[in-house]
Amino acid sequence: MELKKHTPEEFELMSDEEYENYETRLFDIANDIGLQRNSLEELETALLNIKELAKNKKKRCGHMYWQCSKEETKCMSNILSAAEKFRKTFIKEIAEFIGEGMLILSRAIKYKDIYGGSYVIKNIYKERCYDLYDECEYTEVISCAENPGDEETIEMHLLPVDVLMKIYLKIVNGDALLVSDEELIACNINSEEIKL
Repeated sequence: MELKKHTPEEFELMSDEEYENYETRLFDIANDIGLQRNSLEELETALLNIKELAKNKKKRCGHMYWQCSKEETKCMSNILSAAEKFRKTFIKEIAEFIGEGMLILSRAIKYKDIYGGSYVIKNIYKERCYDLYDECEYTEVISCAENPGDEETIEMHLLPVDVLMKIYLKIVNGDALLVSDEELIACNINSEEIKL
């Protein structure tokens, strides 16, 4: 039997033995070439596409995002949504992890934003910033800088997910030191300064 796209009516006209032989042969071919499909109809379509692509190897394979199907575009939208949820959760949890202290990375992470700004992330800490609309109000942000108070400071919520993952890996791999606020203050004062 020849490989071609069969209609449901054509499958019904086949004897049980013909149908089983055809199905077995197609699934054997698919297994040999590493193709996985769930139904005979999907398998036929895929094998015919592969056969056509194999004949015309000069044809460019693959497609860009702007050429995606609605299903693929929906998947990418879901990925972006999941990444944004991850970012929010990560920043909330890292803020809780650091508390009032500071996270000091053993080796800095270099990051360049889309505008060409370069940042060196060595220290991660909570910073209180003026509210732009109400000078009496402060907002707390998690800042990343080479040294606390540097002009080249970037807020953690502006970092891409891949940089956040690098920070996470440094923490769990023991390449980061969590210092409490008490330890930070103790490093910068004399013990005699604390007296009644």
